[in-house]
Amino acid sequence: MQVEKTVAVTETVQTTRTLEKTIHALVDDAAPPPTEPDSQDSGNGPASPSGSDCPSSAPIKGNASSMIYHVPGGEFYDRTVPEQCFSSESDAAAAGYRASKR
Repeated sequence: MQVEKTVAVTETVQTTRTLEKTIHALVDDAAPPPTEPDSQDSGNGPASPSGSDCPSSAPIKGNASSMIYHVPGGEFYDRTVPEQCFSSESDAAAAGYRASKR
């Protein structure tokens, strides 16, 4: 009985290791290529903010905690510290943000 349990556990461990290797291989194949760390805007999605500023190519500030975006000239634009920056309102909306009401 003990030998049968040991064999079953050993087979389970081997199967688990095989599955882990397969998953890691799939994830590695699916991973996007690394981006350059100093890249501000790829033109294909949100840009990285610098402090409370967005790059001129993506001036729309996205607040991830509220999922609200702020446009230049808006009431809360200057005091918003963005988590993401967008090139257009449609890019922000596509990322799940809504426009500020003020």
